[in-house]
Amino acid sequence: MDSVSRQEITPLVIAKIRSAGNLHSDPQEGDRLFEDLRMGNSIRRSLALSFSRISRQQNGGQTISGEEAERLRTVGESIDLVFRRANGRD
Repeated sequence: MDSVSRQEITPLVIAKIRSAGNLHSDPQEGDRLFEDLRMGNSIRRSLALSFSRISRQQNGGQTISGEEAERLRTVGESIDLVFRRANGRD
């Protein structure tokens, strides 16, 4: 059983993306990080630290590397990755 739900992770990840991208409103799960939100490689890579903090707040949560964060394409993929890592899964 998961220690934290995807529903609990979602607003935390969205807030980090909104802050990193200097967005005026919350992004949607289907939004593409580069094409829709104009978040280049360096911004996506910098999200690794914030995403890892969210994940590691959970017992058994794992870190997220800069390379993994850079490969993320959508807000939904970002949520899924943090959710998996917060629950100790790769």
